[in-house]
Amino acid sequence: MDKKKIIGFPKNHPILFNLLLIVVAFIVLVNIVLFAIDGFTCHGEYVVVPELKGKTLNAAELEIRENGFKCEIADSTYNNSYEPGAVVDQEPKANSKVKANRTIYLTINAVMPRKVAFPKVLDMSSRQGRAVLEGLGFKNIRIDTVASPYKELIVGVSADGKEVMPGERLPLTVPVVLSIGSGGMEVVADSIATDSLMMETIF
Repeated sequence: MDKKKIIGFPKNHPILFNLLLIVVAFIVLVNIVLFAIDGFTCHGEYVVVPELKGKTLNAAELEIRENGFKCEIADSTYNNSYEPGAVVDQEPKANSKVKANRTIYLTINAVMPRKVAFPKVLDMSSRQGRAVLEGLGFKNIRIDTVASPYKELIVGVSADGKEVMPGERLPLTVPVVLSIGSGGMEVVADSIATDSLMMETIF
């Protein structure tokens, strides 16, 4: 292309020249912004999350800080496989690749199992009663069939060999026994209740 035409292009085509300058400036600006974002977010730079499960809270917090992370306790639970106060779960998981300065959320093993008020399950069906207890967090539930005219109904509840009353606070780890009626027995009327009914009828 003729040099004179190139030099004279801005004068001969001012609108087109200005549009070209705008496009070039836009491209340069976009690249500068993208470069700045990559630098700010450390694009492509990752840190591997350490394994923290089973470690004491103090040891886990120390390791988290040494690796450039933040630490936050998200929840507590009870697991007799871990020492009290130990880490039983973490998020993100171990060996995950994340950005530096990320917060690691820990679940800590409680010193004692959580206690809840035991619900009223007498006269419920065995399936319904078990569902209610499991919904509260009871896992160690055993069914014991006993002689009763009320088949499949819960006629008694015990824990550690003691009768459980509704509202009593029990640890979720306690073994619970539901006594379920076998059915087939005749219902024998109470003689006192029968006598009272007869007296009311007479008078």
